Amino acid sequence: MTARAARAGPADFLEGVLRRALGDAALAVLEVERVGGGCIHHAVRVRTTRGDWFAKWNDDCAPDLFPSEAEGLRALRGAASELAIPEVLVAHPPDEQHPACIVMEYLPPGAAGDDVRLGRGLAAIHARPVPAFGFPVTTYCGSTPQ
Repeated sequence: MTARAARAGPADFLEGVLRRALGDAALAVLEVERVGGGCIHHAVRVRTTRGDWFAKWNDDCAPDLFPSEAEGLRALRGAASELAIPEVLVAHPPDEQHPACIVMEYLPPGAAGDDVRLGRGLAAIHARPVPAFGFPVTTYCGSTPQ
């Protein structure tokens, strides 16, 4: 199977998204592999000439869903815990060129971890001072705003 055949299909728009986000017109998508975690969105691992990325998209979701998810992930990364939180590359509402999408650092699945370390990481996130209860943008649990 050629690299082109391995990525043909509804994920073709991701090459353009990645090229624009990374400022690399020569970037090529080598393979797109469906992965778990996409019960309401398409979820894939994207192998490129610039490394691996995790991408999700949806043809019919709230336009702010992925930009809101990106803000949440950035806030979690900013909490300086020991937890592995992926770095967001780009998040877009839908437009004429592509559906709503988010592309982030690919974190390979790992083995069961250290529960104490997980607990400390969650405690660090929750101990971070914030100006008010809640989050400043609408976030989503699936497609439901919260």
